[in-house]
Amino acid sequence: MEEVLPYVHPVIKMLEPYIRAEAGKHFGQEVEVLELGEIKSKEKFGATGSLLIVSIEFVTEFGPYLSSLAIKFVPSKASAMLELKNATLLENQFFAFPQFGIPKILLATTDNPVVLIYEGIEGINYDEIPRKQDLPKWAGKMLALIHGSEIRPVDDSLYRDLARILGKSLEHTGMEVQISNAMGRAYQNIQQSYSGCNAFSDFHQSNVMVTYANSTPIKMWVIDPEFMQVGSFDRMEDVGTFFGFQFLMEYIETGEFVRATLDLLKFLDGYNEILFQLTGRKLYEIYPNGIPVPFFIAMWALMDAIDLAVNRIGNNSYSHPEVVNRLNFAVALLNNQKFHEQLKSFTYSLAKKK
Repeated sequence: MEEVLPYVHPVIKMLEPYIRAEAGKHFGQEVEVLELGEIKSKEKFGATGSLLIVSIEFVTEFGPYLSSLAIKFVPSKASAMLELKNATLLENQFFAFPQFGIPKILLATTDNPVVLIYEGIEGINYDEIPRKQDLPKWAGKMLALIHGSEIRPVDDSLYRDLARILGKSLEHTGMEVQISNAMGRAYQNIQQSYSGCNAFSDFHQSNVMVTYANSTPIKMWVIDPEFMQVGSFDRMEDVGTFFGFQFLMEYIETGEFVRATLDLLKFLDGYNEILFQLTGRKLYEIYPNGIPVPFFIAMWALMDAIDLAVNRIGNNSYSHPEVVNRLNFAVALLNNQKFHEQLKSFTYSLAKKK
């Protein structure tokens, strides 16, 4: 705890007006007494820095008040400013949709260390919720809002170049030709689509949180907007990232992806609904030759396999069972005719849906 306090105490002092106002909302009247009590924290590590989740108890004249903050340490002033810009952009995207949100950045410092202080969110990570029910549809709506209303062609060269890199990296597996052929067939749908957008680029289920009240979901949040990119990325790239691990785990457990497919279709239904509100178009119109979800789920699995073999396990361990599982899964998904027919049928149903 001692190593945390030097960062937390100055932050609390700077944020006292905010904390006092939030306590006043909690108690329904102005708070005069606000004395610092117990501080608890836990640290999480991400790709570009660490995050302190801090829970702070205050003593007030009306009883204890619990506040939480997320203190994120970022590598540079430039990355902090970019994340601040992205968070502000998403706040604006969600403005007319109060069921969705991004935690507010309460304070940013550019000294050493560079930190962003977010409001703490009381919620559950999406990937930790066992029975998701209508949540996939919510998540689909939220991603459509993140992608926004501008419709433009995809820069398909992004994925052609990436496919070359994947093929080169998989030369030692004996599966590179099989994978390349399957990816090529799926790639054609991207070339003929009109679905370019800015990408969130880190839309994992662990970066989505849900707040509940009386066991009912009331708000969905997206966190960590640090990797958002401006460009003409395919809209389904973020969808592939969101569902990749879920599809993979079901495939490892059962050899199929029935439950994950049902969640995916709910997700696409929600996405289509918001896409139509924003643009007047539906998914079948921007994907005239089919939704390329299989390509992007497979791409996620293949990139994860390479990262496992090269970095997390190391020594180019392409024969490791976890790596082989991902390679086999990618091929199975790309070649699964039933899955492709389900997507085609679902896209047709969206075309008829009012």
